Amino acid sequence: MSKGLTRSLQRELNSFFAEVQEADYSVFEVTKSALTHARRKLKPEAFKELNQEALRTFYEEAPWLNWRGHRLLACDGSTMVLPRHPTTEEEFGVHEFGSKADSENCIARISLLYDVLNLTTLDSQLGKYITSERELLENHLAQTTFKNQDLLLLDRGYAGIALMHELQQKGVDFCMRLTDNWWKAIREMIEKGEKDKLVTFKLPAQYRKQMELKGIPAKNCSCLAV
Repeated sequence: MSKGLTRSLQRELNSFFAEVQEADYSVFEVTKSALTHARRKLKPEAFKELNQEALRTFYEEAPWLNWRGHRLLACDGSTMVLPRHPTTEEEFGVHEFGSKADSENCIARISLLYDVLNLTTLDSQLGKYITSERELLENHLAQTTFKNQDLLLLDRGYAGIALMHELQQKGVDFCMRLTDNWWKAIREMIEKGEKDKLVTFKLPAQYRKQMELKGIPAKNCSCLAV
């Protein structure tokens, strides 16, 4: 299961036991039905724990790749069509899709925090379809231990002063894409033909309580706009 399946389940099982037993040929030891029943008893948290242990070993012992000393991390979200079952429909809901919105599917929102050079997933999140990518990113931030030289890459869908403030206060460097009309300071840069500028912003009042609840100082921050 951890290495990924590329053939039928029974062939994978036969191959696995042949390798474990150092046999010269595949042996029929366990049926695919037995594996299916056993797999249902596994807790999903086990896979997250295994991934975290693999990540810890990799970054401590392997010569992992970096860009100018930075570990390049990227976060992005997408959607996933789930099997139609009463349990998944109750948890994630049913939504209408298609050109005429006449196709019903059980759909979830997914998000990955990914090391783009070393091809490792630091954290994954699964939520309801109505959950925003920003909300899932908040879960990533709570679940991930960042390194001093991490650089987080984010698309324009994540842009927000509150998020910039939180990342800076947590010591996470970031590069975030913005639209040209998103921020007054950006519009002024474009109008003046400036290519880069250090911008200091004050956290708006509506976000101060949010930061206080997270234990994050609500003070002025500076960002380099390019």
